[in-house]
Amino acid sequence: MYTRPGSFEGYTGSSFGWTLVHEESGVEAQGLGQVQMLDQFNAPVVVEANSIQAFRVVANEKALYGRRSGTSAEINTAALSLKLGRMSSTGGSFVQTPNGLSFIWNGILEYCQLSDASVLPPQPPALQPPAPPTEPSTSFSPSQAPRCVGSTFEILSDRFGISFGYGFYFTIETLTGVGITNAGIHATTSTFDIEIYTRLGPHEGFTDSSAGWELVHQQAGVRGLGLGQIQMLDQFSAPVIVRAGATQAFRLVSNQKILLGRPAEFSGTEIANSAQLSLKSGKMTSVSGTFTQTSNANFNFNGILEYCQISAGGLRELVPTPAPSSTPPKICTLTAFNSRFFGISSTFGYYFDIRARSNISIGGVQIHTLLGFPIDRVRVYTKEGSYAGYETSSTSWNLALEQFNINGAGFYSSTELDLFTEEIQVNAGARQSFYVISTQRRLFMRKFAPNGLSIQTDGTVSFYTGPSSQRNEFGTIGGPYAMNGGIRYCER
Repeated sequence: MYTRPGSFEGYTGSSFGWTLVHEESGVEAQGLGQVQMLDQFNAPVVVEANSIQAFRVVANEKALYGRRSGTSAEINTAALSLKLGRMSSTGGSFVQTPNGLSFIWNGILEYCQLSDASVLPPQPPALQPPAPPTEPSTSFSPSQAPRCVGSTFEILSDRFGISFGYGFYFTIETLTGVGITNAGIHATTSTFDIEIYTRLGPHEGFTDSSAGWELVHQQAGVRGLGLGQIQMLDQFSAPVIVRAGATQAFRLVSNQKILLGRPAEFSGTEIANSAQLSLKSGKMTSVSGTFTQTSNANFNFNGILEYCQISAGGLRELVPTPAPSSTPPKICTLTAFNSRFFGISSTFGYYFDIRARSNISIGGVQIHTLLGFPIDRVRVYTKEGSYAGYETSSTSWNLALEQFNINGAGFYSSTELDLFTEEIQVNAGARQSFYVISTQRRLFMRKFAPNGLSIQTDGTVSFYTGPSSQRNEFGTIGGPYAMNGGIRYCER
């Protein structure tokens, strides 16, 4: 049994952020209609009031029962609420679950209530004088109040859709502290009123209640610009301050069903990014009301978030410069991040992007190819930034690896290529693109449209779809695909 703070949505296919809290062997089930209690946890999982906690229960056999549900069912006590979730039908600790299928977990959670003093560990005595904060906190003295510094930026979600709704729920995740100052929306050429709410943390579990949400903008008489156009709203009266490394949820809601969005495969998938923040897919509401229950369908918000970088007391909240230390440098141990989208489409080559949320070193790549049919040669090229617009520009790329006589690990397995002679350094917030090309049409991929879609993340690295390549290097490109295989990297 694993747990993590916040929702499980967007984190089912990765162990990132999950903590193992219980492991037990030789459990003997009681059969249909009966509940078998497990051994006590070594320590209780402490959950603060008014927060969301996700759990992952997984067995080594397909023996757990659950009940399919198409409604927003929940089970309540005076202390907590148990929500609908997902069931995994394939083996593995963390695997992707079927989209749109909700299940009621069958079982018992035993819990106790905590005294106020036991919710959080005791705080150490304050030092005199107190150290100045290095980033905004939830309260500030007037001289420390966070404020915008420098220019404003925009993050654009322009994968335009034609699905109509009253509003959206979506989240952002930040790499540095930002202040959200304005928004733009994709709407029909109608006149309408709009409200924008926000709350710290994810929107999941809070869509049908105003608890915890704060109204940050209200505007009447907005007129949409029509299909494929974004109408900017008035500036917020004060920026929405979001600390570095935080998740912030937003609710945009109109009094008419005129907002346009695009269906998404998953909720919580990155749909746009910048060096400061990442915009995630979420939900669309198709019934009127400020806070209403959403369906199981997922959607991309279409629009713009305008933001600034912030300072607190004149101290700009960027990635801090580490103080000099005599501590030996961290050993860079490579770990694998593999695509979960195995496919059967064969190609000579393919392009893909990665984006890093922290400073990383990439040491190699893996491919997906058959056992018993060696590939004469594979080359791996790389460049800073995206592949988009450079697919046929050979002078823009650097050769990172050339390997001969590659023996595949087989279908639905990742084949390790040799490590790069020199590791590729990627800074936090940056993109790096790769081009893998072989002499035989034996690299397997999975069709996945459109190009440039963020399809998978482990919390540190995100994979993006890209086009296939024909036999000639930097020649004709084909349709959009999800890369098969992965990368080997470490955090610096």
